[in-house]
Amino acid sequence: EEDYAKFHFHWNKGHFLIEPKEFTYARTDLSTDEVADYDRLVHFVGTFPANLLEDSDGNPLRDERGRHRTSAKLIDTKRLLGCKTQADVEAF
Repeated sequence: EEDYAKFHFHWNKGHFLIEPKEFTYARTDLSTDEVADYDRLVHFVGTFPANLLEDSDGNPLRDERGRHRTSAKLIDTKRLLGCKTQADVEAF
């Protein structure tokens, strides 16, 4: 079973006193609509291009199997949620 995180846009010192388990919940705790929304979000994020790693000369970095190495890329969620049109989302 997977856990899903829930984060707030505004943090204060008190937030850091809260245990991490208070910010996650099991998929079974979600309503049908919440599961559908989460699945749509996962699909949407899955369409983002990979963050391909390169050396200082612009050559691709490869792993031991010769595959192009990638890294996690932070997503500005607040900015993404502020997109008003599909064009805004695509430009993101």
